[in-house]
Amino acid sequence: MDKVKRLLSRPQQLVQLLWPYIQMVCDFAERFTGARACVTQRGYVGILPVEAAEGDTVVVLLGSAVPFLVQKSEKHANDYIHLGECYIHGIMHGIPPIYGLDVEEIRLR
Repeated sequence: MDKVKRLLSRPQQLVQLLWPYIQMVCDFAERFTGARACVTQRGYVGILPVEAAEGDTVVVLLGSAVPFLVQKSEKHANDYIHLGECYIHGIMHGIPPIYGLDVEEIRLR
């Protein structure tokens, strides 16, 4: 809490620290014609494409700078539909290593 108070007392330093995140949010705001706010099961806050529905999955592809939203296909049991890019605060540019999430191979058709 002391660190937060110190940052709030120095607005220039706070803006400098937050600027990369502010810029990323602005970039994503330009990409979305419609968007939905979300909170993931792990507690991440983010912005999803307007087509998002509860139960969709946020995926981070190895080497990708942004996560993507996918939805299970109703026609094919093991297939997913790509709905678009996401902004998920805390997992942009990859997932922090402390989470040890599963790595899954993806098949292309």
